[in-house]
Amino acid sequence: MCRNTVLTKSNNGEKKLQNRHATIFAIYDAEGKIRQNLIEYIVELRKYSDYIILVSDCKIDENEILKISNLVDYTIFGKHGEYDFGSYKRGLQVLRKHPIYKNLDYITFCNDSVKYTGESFEKYFKNKNQSDAYGITISQYAFRLYDENHPMCIQPHIQSYFI
Repeated sequence: MCRNTVLTKSNNGEKKLQNRHATIFAIYDAEGKIRQNLIEYIVELRKYSDYIILVSDCKIDENEILKISNLVDYTIFGKHGEYDFGSYKRGLQVLRKHPIYKNLDYITFCNDSVKYTGESFEKYFKNKNQSDAYGITISQYAFRLYDENHPMCIQPHIQSYFI
């Protein structure tokens, strides 16, 4: 049965931070499944992340949670209708309340809209001290934001699937 579900590991905030890094991972699967490719993606992220929060804009089959329970620290599954940025927001709200938040240097926001290819993420994380923010892809295409008085065109911009 698919339902809204939260998994949290008991952790009093004393977890030793090796990387001083957390990841908020947004996912969506209409069937409420955890796919093998997602598991492999999380395994690779775990090498660089001390704390992983997985947030979904869908319900999950409770048996599926067992596939990731040893890989992530906190999950939120439930329809919220705000897509990836709504999941990022919910994950950040949880993280900001956790005692480790004040000891983090980095937070990665990523989602499952791209397929993990099995490639190491080392090259993305080894130079993280060189920038305040970075992503895997910078789009050269413009998008428009409008308010009533000032239309804006934003170009280039970092793609939100891995920042």
